Amino acid sequence: MGAGNSTLSPGSSVNITNFVRICIVIQTELPNILRELLLVKEPSALLDGHIRSNSYLSKQLRAFEWKVINTVRTKQYADFDVALMYKIIRNLNLVPPPTQGWDSQIPPTSTETTIGDDVERIRRSRNDIVHNVNTNISDVELNNRFSLFIDITSRLEVYLNKLNNREYVSKIENVETCCIDPETEQLYLRQLEDLVEKETTMKSNISAVSHSVDELRQQSEQKFTGLSAKVTNKQTEQEETIPKNIRGCMAGPTYNARGSGSNYLCLTSNPQAGSFPADLVSLPGLLSSMGWELTGTDRSKSLDHIDDKDVPCAVCLTKGKTTLMIPGKTSCYAEWTKEYTGFLVSARNHNDAVTTEYICADDAPEFYGSNVLSTL
Repeated sequence: MGAGNSTLSPGSSVNITNFVRICIVIQTELPNILRELLLVKEPSALLDGHIRSNSYLSKQLRAFEWKVINTVRTKQYADFDVALMYKIIRNLNLVPPPTQGWDSQIPPTSTETTIGDDVERIRRSRNDIVHNVNTNISDVELNNRFSLFIDITSRLEVYLNKLNNREYVSKIENVETCCIDPETEQLYLRQLEDLVEKETTMKSNISAVSHSVDELRQQSEQKFTGLSAKVTNKQTEQEETIPKNIRGCMAGPTYNARGSGSNYLCLTSNPQAGSFPADLVSLPGLLSSMGWELTGTDRSKSLDHIDDKDVPCAVCLTKGKTTLMIPGKTSCYAEWTKEYTGFLVSARNHNDAVTTEYICADDAPEFYGSNVLSTL
């Protein structure tokens, strides 16, 4: 790849070699130890099911990440990069979180050395190279970085019970001092450039999608505002022409009537009277307001306040629903909506009482303030 097209900052030959040594650890050795951590904490055969049942990962993973996940049964974690493994470890709670929390603005300090802290260090080390590419790495910076890498790897080997062979520590120590030929240097530099370009493209795509989402949100808000205004106007029109409900008082035959009606009525609070010919009203039916009457056997202290009070009523308009009172049940069937619950009531069982229909009275009954003679 020509130097004119490189996305990497230039440096001296020695400093570039130092940078490549860091790239080898970031791109190969640290990912390998994370892969082994995953194999121990999350057997590859279980990964797909666990991700699909995870509310965050199942929705937030990108298409190319799903392609990698689909290889897990045949290749285990061989194709997983640090970014994807970090997401899985974090969101499946495979290790305790870092001391400062995942993706905190404050990096782990030298005294914070839990397994979660080291997973966080690996991610930050990787991002530091990919997002702030500078090939001009001095020997002092190289020593500092490799000291950090060896500390991380040593603790992870203890966590993974690899105390005898120093497998990963030895590999990192070798990378720090081994000879690196020009072809190897160019290989890792090209790999890093590809990774930087991939992340840059991804950020650009995310920014474009975010812009499109913002535009769609604004359009939706405008449409919703217009629709809301139309609904408000329609509701206003209906309120002006149709009362929301009819409020009044329960009415029916007097308690000692013979004849008259047997059902209850919800009598409006402003009834109107008509004039009948005199010869049609010789024995008129009787209609009286209804009142609550609590006897000694059914009196409850919680209902004392309604005794001998008028029974209010309301006839409400319910749109798009079929309403039904089901006697003998206190709950609704599945997918039904309970409007209210109460008790079946009727005229009292007494030899001077008239037969009435059964109705469902709300279990938190209301009342009008006046005392009445008629009873419910």
